[in-house]
Amino acid sequence: MMSIISRIEWRLYKNRKIRRLKNNNPTIISSNCNGGMILHDLGLKFNTPTINLLFEASDYIKFVSDLDRYLSEDLVEAESDKPYPVGLIGDVRVYLMHYKSFNEAKDKWN
Repeated sequence: MMSIISRIEWRLYKNRKIRRLKNNNPTIISSNCNGGMILHDLGLKFNTPTINLLFEASDYIKFVSDLDRYLSEDLVEAESDKPYPVGLIGDVRVYLMHYKSFNEAKDKWN
């Protein structure tokens, strides 16, 4: 648990970062939850489909190397033994670990 001093320091740190922002509407294409955490901490709109999911490194590189192509493809459900939904965008596997169902994840993706 954070001490009161730590919480105050964190709040000051975040406020300093917010004041320094030049782009108040960024899109962060991240390979994991870090992009969402950054947007949340800065109080910004989640202007990206890559929130609450995980790419393996090689799939992430493929995804960002041809972003227009992959973003134009449908997210389809993939078979998996994971306790959370898994999807495919073309040949890129997406782990949707913060969603209860594939349909919920697909709605957020779209």
